Amino acid sequence: VRMSIAGALLPLDGDVSRMKANIEITIGNVEFNSGSVTLGLLTILNASNAKTIPGRIEPIVAKIRKGVVTYDRFEVIIGKYTLAYSGRIDLNTQTVDIRTEIPLDALAVTIKELQGYADKIVVPLVTRGKFGNLKTRIDPDFDMAGAIAKAGLAGLIKEKLGGKDFQLGKLLGEVLDDRDK
Repeated sequence: VRMSIAGALLPLDGDVSRMKANIEITIGNVEFNSGSVTLGLLTILNASNAKTIPGRIEPIVAKIRKGVVTYDRFEVIIGKYTLAYSGRIDLNTQTVDIRTEIPLDALAVTIKELQGYADKIVVPLVTRGKFGNLKTRIDPDFDMAGAIAKAGLAGLIKEKLGGKDFQLGKLLGEVLDDRDK
């Protein structure tokens, strides 16, 4: 791990609202353990039952201004999957607003009808809340039906299910709800 910090102001009195810094963190190749949040997201999608998975974390560029940490989009590669992260953490209010983009292709492992199509869809998740009480949900602004139609999946899924409606967004939401319990 290599970290460089430039233009830092770290108040010794504990007043995070005065914090300021430019940070770059280079991690590189890693082994994710079964307790990591990133591996947990892939576990939701049944991507692996392994206790560890080799991966790579691309450089993270973050800025702290007035106690608010924002970081640019960076990627975490785990096997054949690429997850993209971006967001902000407000140290003043102890709130988190993080976006994670997960390839729907990870579901193709368990839903055979998605194979060959799901690689065209990225599902954005948002993690929000106060420290110690975070909730992860599908981004409410994400148009799942539009993404499915664009990838050519809508007709195929309906055909495979004998004309019944299949709401992938609802299914993923239920999976995330079960994970929070």
